[in-house]
Amino acid sequence: MRAGGMISDLLLEYFHLLVVPLRGLNCRISIWTPRDFVGRTMSKEETADEALRIQLKMARDLKAPFSDPNATANQVTARNVLHDELGRFSDIQREYDIDDATRDRLIVHTRHDAAHALLNTITLMKEVRRINQRARNTRIAIAVLSAGALVLWIWWPR
Repeated sequence: MRAGGMISDLLLEYFHLLVVPLRGLNCRISIWTPRDFVGRTMSKEETADEALRIQLKMARDLKAPFSDPNATANQVTARNVLHDELGRFSDIQREYDIDDATRDRLIVHTRHDAAHALLNTITLMKEVRRINQRARNTRIAIAVLSAGALVLWIWWPR
């Protein structure tokens, strides 16, 4: 996939095109508006808590059949915190009074923490996959041994 396609896909994920007819004119204008996790247009008038409550409810209602509800709730909550920090809600935006050197150190530490969390998550997912494979293999072995024992018990001469 080419880079331009990925960028446009990312833009379409976070924004949608709102076509607005102009009054008295025979034309329309197109506006790119931000959208939240489930496609609902974000409102500058709602608070982060209100938006989170609505987004979590919508995520539960529109959940894919085999998706993990906890992972979805975590994703919705993380995106809500990000949008709150970026000032997309009516809540008072936090201001941090820090100098440039401290800000840069915090950015580096944040990137380090994010990388560490990602690697821990990947390791945990591999472990869970390995444990699931082992459990499946154990169940298969028990089923085969049980079937073999049943066959021997039925056909064993008495």
